[in-house]
Amino acid sequence: MNYEEFDKHFEKKMEFFLHQQARFDADMQRLTEAQTRTEKAIARVENVVASLSSLVFEGFKITDSKIQALAESHKLTDSKILALAESHKLTDSKIQALAESHKLTDEKLRELVATVDRHIREGHRGLNSA
Repeated sequence: MNYEEFDKHFEKKMEFFLHQQARFDADMQRLTEAQTRTEKAIARVENVVASLSSLVFEGFKITDSKIQALAESHKLTDSKILALAESHKLTDSKIQALAESHKLTDEKLRELVATVDRHIREGHRGLNSA
């Protein structure tokens, strides 16, 4: 290889290296820009996740307080149901006593009607009869 061939070969190699370096620089520039966009996107995602976390946490606190209120209400409802059941038992016993009293009243009324009917059949007219 003579000097001219060497020079041509060297220039081609140098052109190749310069072209590769230019491609490398362009690729690095695109990677740097992509990295910047990615970092910005990650920062936005972090903000959104932080906001959502806060909302979810607040939602759980609200739900927890509502569950506690519901549990308290349930306790009150249970006690009211128990009181109502006791009242129902008392009402049942009073109705039972009233039914028994009604039976006795019916029995006494029948006896009275039978006695009046017997007096009328026997001709007893009462105190003012002459």
